Amino acid sequence: MLIPKQKTTLITHSEWTIDMSYPTIDPSSSRRGFLGLCLAGGGTFGLVACAPAASVCNSNDWFIASRTAGSFFDCDQMSIFSDVASLIVGEGDWPSVEDTRAVRFIDGMIEEWAGPKLKARLTRLPGQLDRFAEKLFKRSYAFLEREKREQVLSEFDALAFSKPQLEESIGYREFKTLLLKVHLSSAEANRDFVRVPGTYHGDLSADQYFEMIRDKAESFAG
Repeated sequence: MLIPKQKTTLITHSEWTIDMSYPTIDPSSSRRGFLGLCLAGGGTFGLVACAPAASVCNSNDWFIASRTAGSFFDCDQMSIFSDVASLIVGEGDWPSVEDTRAVRFIDGMIEEWAGPKLKARLTRLPGQLDRFAEKLFKRSYAFLEREKREQVLSEFDALAFSKPQLEESIGYREFKTLLLKVHLSSAEANRDFVRVPGTYHGDLSADQYFEMIRDKAESFAG
């Protein structure tokens, strides 16, 4: 993990710490409501309205990899989210976010499932990171070297958890929570992945997990 641990609550490979304490997702869905929320936001990092999706990025001189547009996010948003996700998960002898295709999965999930409030907050988040980067380094996020992007994300993360009431803090924590849930529940990141039909059970002990698997196996056999 490349981001200083003492300055952030970002994931580390040795602990796989996930902050799940901000269940702010709104399941209601309305295109009219979403567009209205896009134009109504603000916050300390500045408002970035929800623009129509662009499929081609103007990525000249970028220091991040350019991504194609997704089902919901445009290519600029997909590019920034992908880079942020790679910094959160880090690099090492564990699957990367490219291996688990976590950002693409989130993009499709937001398109099909998220309510207008969550859609609006996540759509604004890359622009808010841009504004934050410009305050620190006078350049947008995509035009910063990796070390400076790590600093931007580290300080943005610290602010998001120290001032959780801010609109941009909520959006960042929602993205981070979705990312870690999607990444860590993938077959690539979870070598002992077992698809069990039925109700989802979280926070199981090893004994509870194996008892559940045994019960399922016995029910199939009997």
